[in-house]
Amino acid sequence: MTAVAPFLEGTSGPYRGVVDYILGITHEIWESRRVDQIHSYYAADTPIFAIGGLVTGAAAIVQNTWDTLAAFPDRLLLGEAVIWSRIGAGRFYSSHRILSPMTNRGASAFGPATGRAVLVRTIADCVIENGVITREWLVRDNYGLVRQLGFDPMSLASRQAASPIAPEHAAWIEAERRRVGAESRGGHDARTAYNDHEIETFAKSVLHNIWRTGDADGYATHYADYAVLHDSSPVASGRRAIAAHHAELRAGFSMSALTVDHVCSSAGADSTREVAVRWTLDARHVGPIWGASPSGAEVLILGVTHWLIVAGRIAAEWTIFDRLAALTQIQRAHGRPTR
Repeated sequence: MTAVAPFLEGTSGPYRGVVDYILGITHEIWESRRVDQIHSYYAADTPIFAIGGLVTGAAAIVQNTWDTLAAFPDRLLLGEAVIWSRIGAGRFYSSHRILSPMTNRGASAFGPATGRAVLVRTIADCVIENGVITREWLVRDNYGLVRQLGFDPMSLASRQAASPIAPEHAAWIEAERRRVGAESRGGHDARTAYNDHEIETFAKSVLHNIWRTGDADGYATHYADYAVLHDSSPVASGRRAIAAHHAELRAGFSMSALTVDHVCSSAGADSTREVAVRWTLDARHVGPIWGASPSGAEVLILGVTHWLIVAGRIAAEWTIFDRLAALTQIQRAHGRPTR
C-alpha cells in the first residue's frame, strides 16, 4: 500500500507534495489549457490580492485566465522555484516564482495587440488548505511587461488612474495602509547576519536596510560580493551594483512603514537555503523615478523577494513588485501628469 503524502491530509488529490501540487496544477491550468480546473483548485470565494486590483472567487479567476490567454495565447508558466512551509494540519504556504515567455496576439488590459514576444516574471504566494487554494497574493512585473510591449508606462498609468478605482479595492488599500502603519514599530539592526533559526529577523534587517538605511556594512553582512539581483529592468551583478540600485529606490521613495508579512524557506543543494519573503511598504514619492517627478504621493507597494543563501549570505535575489501600479497611485493621487 502506498503511503499518503503528508500534503494530502484531507484530500484525495493526485499530487505528492506541495511543490508537485503547485507545479502540477499550474501546468494543468495554463499549458494544458484545462482552465476550468481552477474550480477544483481554488475555493469559490478565494481572494487574490494585488496592488493593481483584486479578484475574488474561482469564477472570476477562470475569466481572468481566459482573458490573459486571448491576449497571450502561447503563454507558458515556467516554474523557477517553489518555496514553502507548513502552517497547520493540512495547511501550507507556497511562494511560486514563474517566468513566462509569451507573444501578444490579442488586445490586453494594456492596449491593442502588438505582436511582440515578451518575457515577464511573476511570484504567486498561496495558502493551500486540504488541496485547495484559499488565499493568494500576486506580484507581476507589469512595468517591464508594458515596456517590452512598446507602451509608455507613464501614459498607461495616467489612463489607468483616470478609471474609477473599485470600492473594495480602495477599501483594501486603505486597510493595508493602516495595518502596515500599526505593525511597523521600532527599528531594526541593519547588520543582522543570516541564521537558519531567525530568518524573519534577517529578512527585516535586509529590507529595512534596502528601503531606509543603506548601510554599507549591512550590505557586506547580507550580500556576497558576487551576488546577483534580478529586478524589473536591471540585472545587477555584484554587491556594489545592488547597493546602487537600492539607493535609486530610496531616492525615489521615503519609507513611512514596512512590514514583513510572511517568511518561509526550503533547503537547497550543498547546504544552501531558498528564502521567500512577502512584504508591504508604505512610502512617500519624494524623488524622480521611472519617469515620474517628485509628487509627495503616498504609495503602497506589495512585494515578494526570493533569496538564495550561500554560506550565510545572499548569492542571488529576485524581487518583484508592480511598478506600474505604483505609478498609477501617483497619478491617481494628483490627477495630473508627473513628468
